[in-house]
Amino acid sequence: MGSTSITSMIKFLERKLDRKRNWVTFRGALLPASPIHLDTFLSSLDVSRLCREQIFGMDQKAAPNERIPFYTAIPNLLSELRYLQTGTLKEMVPPRIVREQLDEKGLLFMLPNKNLDLICRLALGDVAQAFKELLVIPAATISGYQVVLHSFYDPTLPSKHQGHFVEKMRATVSMEKAKDAFLKAADGLVQPNRGRTQDLYLIGAYRGETLELDELGKPLRNTGIIIGAKKSGSAAVSMLDINEPQTAIQTFFVRHDPPTGTLITLGDRLQPVEPGARLSGFASDEFAETVHSEFEVVARRQLLPGRDQSAQRFKDGEQLSTGQRK
Repeated sequence: MGSTSITSMIKFLERKLDRKRNWVTFRGALLPASPIHLDTFLSSLDVSRLCREQIFGMDQKAAPNERIPFYTAIPNLLSELRYLQTGTLKEMVPPRIVREQLDEKGLLFMLPNKNLDLICRLALGDVAQAFKELLVIPAATISGYQVVLHSFYDPTLPSKHQGHFVEKMRATVSMEKAKDAFLKAADGLVQPNRGRTQDLYLIGAYRGETLELDELGKPLRNTGIIIGAKKSGSAAVSMLDINEPQTAIQTFFVRHDPPTGTLITLGDRLQPVEPGARLSGFASDEFAETVHSEFEVVARRQLLPGRDQSAQRFKDGEQLSTGQRK
């Protein structure tokens, strides 16, 4: 990637950031050399949904080699491009302070094996994902119940139906009615045959949240909780006691805030949010803190000298594959 391309990309992303478009994605495995191939978004929830649809082939218009596998934060991509342009990194806060503030706030990283990389990201003023554990009693926080059937048809077998299909069956505000509908449907699950399997769930929707389901029929981002489950071919039916405390995982984006000198938790538009104010989260598996995985090596070597001496230097961005989630 030449210096002219890098400059045009930086200017493009800075303009988008000024317009509160915080997220960026692109098709293919390598960062394109022109801004015309970049797509920017206001909300992480919107771009995450797009990624999931394309990854699992629900968006039939997208060819497999043009699907969008992940997205990242514009501030993070700008850090990488500015490094390619200048060869220097600007530390915003010492990594030691980042670690202390994470501990103080009870925040944990989604990928514990990348703790050092993510601490370096935050030290540069960039965005990372984190989560906080909340203790809830489901019966006190559930507003309704949904029976959901997930069917999978092996795409390698000849069939007019292939892939994942999710069907919402019965919705009610009564736990007893929902449980009866769930157990009745559980008796009718098909046996696995010819590449077809089914999963049945009884899901409780948290009050104040819109229940969202993933491609497997499970609640997304802590918008609900699985109360009952049964797999086709299995006689076992698992049921959760909704009167017993359960651990809920609330996800955030986090970033160092220079005016306050501390880490702040952020929502889908990088707006400040308070942990515990709502149960559902904002982050997702489709988010990648880093586009070029080699950038992590550079950050570790400069911000945490002596911790990592094994990797090669960060080279021409045009030759590097993207840092998809491991």
